[in-house]
Amino acid sequence: LKDKLTDVDLVALKLIDNQTVDYGNRIEYQVLQSQRRLTELDIESKQKGSLPKVFGQASLAASHGNQRFNPFERWFPTSAVTLGLQIPIYDSGLRNIQVQQSKLNLAKIDLGASAMRQGFDLQLDQAMINLKNGLQTLETQQRNLD
Repeated sequence: LKDKLTDVDLVALKLIDNQTVDYGNRIEYQVLQSQRRLTELDIESKQKGSLPKVFGQASLAASHGNQRFNPFERWFPTSAVTLGLQIPIYDSGLRNIQVQQSKLNLAKIDLGASAMRQGFDLQLDQAMINLKNGLQTLETQQRNLD
């Protein structure tokens, strides 16, 4: 080994205490939060599916009706405007069931996030215990050496 214990700042290691985990820095947690946001948007989309929809379309065209094509002869313009209204009347309760299923998925995601946070905290606690035990072992070996 090339490193020496004198090169390591042991005082700074001893002062490390009460560390907290920033869950937002963990990629697994970020993925879970993205999945949660997508599920929320899915619920919103399904809930708004029962609202009436208004739509429209417009088109404008011109046609030439002669046997020989001459762009300077008379053109016949045509136009159309379409408006529509769609009102959902009955959906057999399917939309309500889909919203309930999505809400259950959201609850599952929240439980998974809670378990993930607890796992991160446990990892931090284990690392802190390992660090403290290592420092105590180091101090013991230093006393034995002295």
